[in-house]
Amino acid sequence: MHLLSRCSGRLCWVLLLLFAITADTSTAQDVNARRVFLDCQFCDDDFVRREVTFVDWVRDRADADVHVLVTSQRTASGGRAYQLAFLTAEPGRSDTLRTTVEPNSTDYRRRAVFVEALKLGLVPHVLGTPQMHQLRIEQVATEREEANVPDKDPWDSWVFEIEGGVSVDREQQQKELDIDADFSARRITEAWRIRSFFWGNYERESFEDNAKSLDSDAHSGGAWMMAVKSLGPHWSAGVATSIRADTYDNIQRRFQMEPAVEYSYWDYAEAERRELLFIYRTGPRYTTYIDTTIFNKIAEPHWRQELEVRLNSTQPWGSADFDVEASHFLPDIKRYRLEMRGQLSLRLFRGFSLNLNASFERVNDQVNLVRGNVSTEDLLLRRRELETDYRADVRIGLGYTFGSLYNNVVNTRL
Repeated sequence: MHLLSRCSGRLCWVLLLLFAITADTSTAQDVNARRVFLDCQFCDDDFVRREVTFVDWVRDRADADVHVLVTSQRTASGGRAYQLAFLTAEPGRSDTLRTTVEPNSTDYRRRAVFVEALKLGLVPHVLGTPQMHQLRIEQVATEREEANVPDKDPWDSWVFEIEGGVSVDREQQQKELDIDADFSARRITEAWRIRSFFWGNYERESFEDNAKSLDSDAHSGGAWMMAVKSLGPHWSAGVATSIRADTYDNIQRRFQMEPAVEYSYWDYAEAERRELLFIYRTGPRYTTYIDTTIFNKIAEPHWRQELEVRLNSTQPWGSADFDVEASHFLPDIKRYRLEMRGQLSLRLFRGFSLNLNASFERVNDQVNLVRGNVSTEDLLLRRRELETDYRADVRIGLGYTFGSLYNNVVNTRL
């Protein structure tokens, strides 16, 4: 059972409303109806317009009386938590609702839960309009529900997931086999966030031509575990350990341990809409290689430290995600890596949007490269990491939408 609340933080779960609001579809494009802009990257727009017909849906936020900004996060149990911010230019009319969906819910269930919260949040904005007389509350539950978690949890907040698959791709002269499996376990509470992940992957590509055949194999696998302790609304600390093997990186086995500390500029409770994080990690790692490296090593230890700055923001004007990581070995600070990634989506003016995705890496720590020349097969199939000083990727996109203001009609015919 999901829960809805108008509050933020822990002052939640005051009322559990199980209701359905209905309206005559003839109200669409009524001059007196509230105009609403749905700002959601993952919502089923057709389903929303079919179910919520007591408002007029517009295609640009500049034309809206109500701007519904939707964000989503994964819950500790593996479900989804939606936050719906109903933003208006009228003082005191903006509001926020939250609702959760159970893990393993069907798409139909997720859509229904989301639309129920959307309807509830729009009710105050419809009051005073002719559409308010076409709404009907079918059921209201007045008993308080504390949470959708039982009093006695036999699993003690632990959640486990197992996934795996086999992929086969075959042509007359080529075939590919891909096998992967992974297992995860996590326990997330207000005080602790404990996660572990185990994975394995095997790939084989085969080519045949004029009675000649070529087989190329690659595999990777390992385990990663991390425990983080909450230290208040702005601080947390933890430690991560990992072990992995990867033929692409020339790693037979690598063990690593990294204690870490994190500072959040804004309260963690605001993470759904904005977060600015400063993360510092440091620790030892020991690596054994499959083949001798360009530094004539078959095994070696390193001590590594890293500083990361991460900014995420979802606002009415769009969204921004930036991440900067700088790391190096100790005491050899000449072996370093600088990584920068960013995604920006801006609504510049009516109907016009700008999307920018970019990443850049300055690489000077490839101590794992294989000595000697890379074989033609490994080069063409990208089975080995190649030496490079940098990696860069940029994409710029522009979009412009114009035409009819309203978009209430749903038509899914061929």
